[in-house]
Amino acid sequence: MRQSATSMESELQPAELAALQALLRSAQSRGRHLEVGTAAGGTLKELLLCYPPPRPRFVVVDSFRYFPDQKEIVADNLRNAGLDPADVDMRAMDSESALAAATAAGEQFDFILIDANHQARHVISDLRWAKLLRPGGYLCLHDYGPRFPGVIWATDRFLANNPNYRRVSLTLSLMVIQKSETSARDEVGAIDLVLGKLLTPLHKLAHSIRKRIGGVSG
Repeated sequence: MRQSATSMESELQPAELAALQALLRSAQSRGRHLEVGTAAGGTLKELLLCYPPPRPRFVVVDSFRYFPDQKEIVADNLRNAGLDPADVDMRAMDSESALAAATAAGEQFDFILIDANHQARHVISDLRWAKLLRPGGYLCLHDYGPRFPGVIWATDRFLANNPNYRRVSLTLSLMVIQKSETSARDEVGAIDLVLGKLLTPLHKLAHSIRKRIGGVSG
């Protein structure tokens, strides 16, 4: 069981959460907000509370198989904060299927937070959600740091390939990016997805080697 499932707290560090809250309170966007990967809903709860009612629509994409009774724990976490779970569109789907459905429905978002599987192949795939981000909107990724090379690689490649996105800030491991204008092509292409799949086992191997020589724990 994840610690957040019992503590009900955000998995972001306090400084990261404060930076994210400051961003939303400053932007006060009214369009849809998306969280890809929610754990126990601790971050989701704090983001919702950045807005007075009526709040913008929040969408959560998660398989809800991260730990037992995950979806119910998220709902309880919201209720305990005085929030109605029915006000959150919880989509129990994998990211790829949810993206296809959202694209077909013509959905757009003012804010996207990606904090799901941190392997390179998953992060680069999740970054395809950026095509549904409105110009001026914010794209955030958590765990951009040495422990998660997949997040670093995918984020850096995305920024290098898409000059209409700029890095706004990095608070500990929380990366904030802003979209300036609509992209002329897909932000993430087939080659990016292939490279992500190839890099994932290499990152795992490097992690295993570091563990064996005592370079990392866990």
